[in-house]
Amino acid sequence: MPNLIDNFAQNLLAYGLKQKNVVVLESDNRYLSKTHLFSKHTENRFYSFGLSEKDMISTASGLASMGKIPIVCAFAGNLTGNAWQQIKNNICLPNLNVKMIGINAGILSENYGYSSPCVEDIALMLPLPNLKIFSPANEEEGSEIFKHMINTFGPMYLRLSSFEYPETEEQKNKFEEGEPILIKKGSQISLIVTGPILNTILKIINNPKSKIKNFPTIYSLPTLKPINLPSMEKIAKKSKKIIVIEDHREIGALGSILSQTINKKFSCEIHSIGLKDTFFENKNNIPLCNPEKLFKEINEICKKNYFFVHGI
Repeated sequence: MPNLIDNFAQNLLAYGLKQKNVVVLESDNRYLSKTHLFSKHTENRFYSFGLSEKDMISTASGLASMGKIPIVCAFAGNLTGNAWQQIKNNICLPNLNVKMIGINAGILSENYGYSSPCVEDIALMLPLPNLKIFSPANEEEGSEIFKHMINTFGPMYLRLSSFEYPETEEQKNKFEEGEPILIKKGSQISLIVTGPILNTILKIINNPKSKIKNFPTIYSLPTLKPINLPSMEKIAKKSKKIIVIEDHREIGALGSILSQTINKKFSCEIHSIGLKDTFFENKNNIPLCNPEKLFKEINEICKKNYFFVHGI
């Protein structure tokens, strides 16, 4: 099954090799991030920093000030946590053209230890001025976003899950920065999804055995910052409720953004489904990792018997 890190590695080869000013910096994750494939072709444009994310970000700022396009790869938790001060002062403050890739982001990612999953990165990166944040759901969005990042000036953060998601045949609309993508029309309740959990939801509702009726309208939102608020307001105007599903803590992510903006203008209810205010040990207890619990929670928000699910 596909995953976003493999897709990133393919795009890095496709676009990075063509642009001679692209350089890659990694912190002891070349095989997990698949950046070792890039290093085989361009040893003089590939730098390894071991477990020293702060030094890596500071070096990236220097390279960017010399006209290079640094692509920085690290575990999302180490990058956004350990090197946050350097990202703020050395990248975002001078508005440098550095592209940061946070791998193994989210609840759905592979668990390489108790501290490895990163579910706070969006909350940490959102307040930083000049920074754009992207979270693709699938290969189509991932490829469009990477191409956009390479060709657009400014600091950017791309969060990538290692989750191997099921392939779907759903028609995808072209990515446009800040815009929600309509995936499937449904009821007057809107389901806004960010990240690869979208594919699991589509796989289930498209399965005839599921017998789902009157399911919410589904949108993908691969841009977390900036968000085109007029587009989101149009969704809010025609929605009785908005349910946000995100591979992150419920605090400080997409649901929080919409609650702070849309709720001020519209009476539309906004609900979030993500990780509660707790650490997690058993993924089966988390709705995003358990389709039956996820759909049950959606159903409860929509009000009992709003739609019917059978045979998940």
